[in-house]
Amino acid sequence: MATNNPGDLDHTFGTEGLAHITQPGKSFFQVHGVTLTKAGKLLTPGSYTDDTGKHIYYSLGRRTHLGHPDNFGEGDSVSGRFTEDASLSSMGQKAFELENSRILLSGRFIDGTTSVLAAFARFDINGNPDHSFGENGRYVARSPLIPEYGSAHDPYTDACIQSHQYLLSINPYVTHHNVTTVMVRSTHDGRRDATFNNNQEYVDTRQYADEQIRLSSIATQHDDKIVTCGYTEDRVGIRRGIILRYEKDGLADSAFTFRREGWKPEHIIVVNERILCCGSTGSGEALLFELDTEGNLQGEPSITPINLSNRWTKMAWQDNKLVLIGERKSAFGSQLVVARFNNDRTLDRSFGTGGYASIDYGASESAPIDVTYDTQKGIVILASAKANIGDSQYYLARLFS
Repeated sequence: MATNNPGDLDHTFGTEGLAHITQPGKSFFQVHGVTLTKAGKLLTPGSYTDDTGKHIYYSLGRRTHLGHPDNFGEGDSVSGRFTEDASLSSMGQKAFELENSRILLSGRFIDGTTSVLAAFARFDINGNPDHSFGENGRYVARSPLIPEYGSAHDPYTDACIQSHQYLLSINPYVTHHNVTTVMVRSTHDGRRDATFNNNQEYVDTRQYADEQIRLSSIATQHDDKIVTCGYTEDRVGIRRGIILRYEKDGLADSAFTFRREGWKPEHIIVVNERILCCGSTGSGEALLFELDTEGNLQGEPSITPINLSNRWTKMAWQDNKLVLIGERKSAFGSQLVVARFNNDRTLDRSFGTGGYASIDYGASESAPIDVTYDTQKGIVILASAKANIGDSQYYLARLFS
């Protein structure tokens, strides 16, 4: 018999708690994120490959609060490319709800040189392109750097919104086998901000000439300062987790510094004055830690034993509770793990079984993708699941909070 305890599957959502996201007729369809709107709708950015197999198009779907397809765009989704120029890939990754119910899609664009860039598209509430944004509703956040040929390993891009509707984005930049991460700020109407970082128009986040830096997540504080996380790798292969902070105009905040050998932060959020990061340790344990406003570690990090989770990939905060999703690896594959923590980063043992919950997708493997959390509307988790044969399938699941 189904129960309604925190961490239990909400069987009123989708089909017995799961909503299978598909795009019939679209090859290699993938879903990369989920966003909960104020009206309770669920936005699902993703991508698919065209009939030639040469180009990838972005997609943005919308679901009702019960997980069913919603009337949006052409059917229940919109799709396209971030530019009409010859390109290899336009991939939707993240969706933001703006004022007047407009929707901003951020994603990853790969051009003809295989350079990886952040990109955006903006729509009205019905999924129609907002032609007041960029060029015909689309915009690629290019820095003034000369394009280089080649893409980075782990080519992360991410974006967030600064107040006054500035768009902040990070993307890798490859030069002569060196890898750095570049930050660009764009205006609310889809133009590169020429005043950013003392009129340089971009930030090169590399700290030392002899190391590579790969940043994966970006966020802003209440004072509009910018924080970002990832890892560095030096010439002998030593990796160090790194958190960087910048003034709101892009100048480096030299008073803030955090590095830790072996750690790999993957996601960063800011809650009031608190900077929270999740990821993994060098020995394969899931990691959650907090920094103060000067970049100092607050208390002991929360390290989850390997038998429960090997890494946390995303987190969401609501009402002094923190929900994390991650994966547990074994000889039989990897499985999604969900956990909830209290305000002091201790496990919330009222959630699931001893603080952890699992979801049965009827598949041999499952992988975490994204999570959104609202105490009234529940915890919605996006994951992929794969049987021994066939492609990965994508599901939304809703848990009671």
